[in-house]
Amino acid sequence: MRGSRRTALVVGAGVLMLVAAAVTGVVLLREIQERGGTTWDDYQADSRGLLVHVRARPCDDLDVLDVRERPQRVEVTVAVESGGLFCSEPAEDRRIRVGLEERLGKRDVYDGTCLADGEPTRECARDERPAGERDRERR
Repeated sequence: MRGSRRTALVVGAGVLMLVAAAVTGVVLLREIQERGGTTWDDYQADSRGLLVHVRARPCDDLDVLDVRERPQRVEVTVAVESGGLFCSEPAEDRRIRVGLEERLGKRDVYDGTCLADGEPTRECARDERPAGERDRERR
C-alpha cells in the first residue's frame, strides 16, 4: 500500500508540474501578443498583396493585427493565437494573406512586431522568398 501511495504522489506532482509549465507558456504567449504580435520569417509578393510566412502549429490561429503602408516601406504585424494547452502538433511554415492598397513595388517590408520605436532597422527587414521555393530550415 505504501508503494502505491508514493507512486500516486509522484504522478500527481508530475501532472502538476506539466500543468504549471503549460500555463506559463500560455501566459508568455499572451504577453508577446499584448506587445503587438509575433515575429515572422519572410514573405512572397503577388498582385493581391503579400503572403507572410510564419512558424506556427496547425492548430494555432493566425491574424493580421496591423498593416502600415508608407512610401518607402510596408510594416506588417501578425499575431499567432495558441490553439490551446492540448495542441501538441509541431510548428510548421504557415502563410497568411496580407492585402495591400497599392502594389508592393520597390518598397521594403518590415516585421511590425520587431520595430520597437517604429523606426526601421535592418534586423526587422524581411526578405522576399523566391516564388516556388518550398519550406526551408529556420536559422
